[in-house]
Amino acid sequence: MKDPRALEIEEREVEQLIEKAEQGTLEAAEQKRLVPLLRTLIWIQRTLLSTRISLSRFKCILFGKKTEKRPRKPKDPDPGEDGGGEDPPAGNGEGSGAIPSGGQQSDSNTHNRRGHGRRAAAEYSGAETVFCPVDAHPSGQRCPHCERGQLYPSRPLVRLRFTGQSLALVTRFELEQLRCNTCGALWVAPMPPEVGPETYEVSLKVSLAVAHYHLGLPFKRIESFQEMLGMPLPDATQWELVEQVADSAYPVYEALKTVGANQPLVYQDDTGARILGSVTKQHYHNVSLLRAVLQKTDCE
Repeated sequence: MKDPRALEIEEREVEQLIEKAEQGTLEAAEQKRLVPLLRTLIWIQRTLLSTRISLSRFKCILFGKKTEKRPRKPKDPDPGEDGGGEDPPAGNGEGSGAIPSGGQQSDSNTHNRRGHGRRAAAEYSGAETVFCPVDAHPSGQRCPHCERGQLYPSRPLVRLRFTGQSLALVTRFELEQLRCNTCGALWVAPMPPEVGPETYEVSLKVSLAVAHYHLGLPFKRIESFQEMLGMPLPDATQWELVEQVADSAYPVYEALKTVGANQPLVYQDDTGARILGSVTKQHYHNVSLLRAVLQKTDCE
């Protein structure tokens, strides 16, 4: 026998069907309403006597599967924690983004709601900040809405926009060349002053090292990804760039080996717990030695 369909019916309606069935006054629609209840009763009896079923599945079959999503009420975005969304509605004035004071929007943003599941805009510390001024109405101008007060700087709204980019971003510079038609002298335009002399910047080398050894991306996979974006970066070139990063950190590695070899006892633990122990003069000496090696490496 197939599992019965979930039927929504109130207890009061069931009592009315039982009363009419006892009196023999059931109508055709009420009889069709009563048939699924009788089939459900037979299914429950057979299931409990002949099969093994869990209470959770039994409850799901009888009452249906409830969704975990709760009804959400629309709310205004928080200017301090909003990671995106639409711009604020325009006011009655000529300027864009004018919000009259005393409205409901200012009241809804007076407190930060917790549990919204979004990250605060302040957590994106590495994001590029672009300031967008109000060109139509500068600071100090008379308010075009009430024509009595003056506009003054307030806390800016934050809107985040996410864009995709390749791991290695290639910029192509075309340097203009001028040649004399008499003597053949060649004049070449210089590179912009903000561009460094190196073909591969240090930021690219570090990004490749992190992508390969921390994120686990093979060099060949990075090569195919760059090839799809039209900015090829061979795996052999990636290995050379990552090796330069390793060479710069090699003195620190050697200093750590020296400090570890001079320790009377080495503790090792793969949990995240901090190991507490007695601090001796030898420990202070080793820390000072490591700090001196790091400062020397930075100077070089």
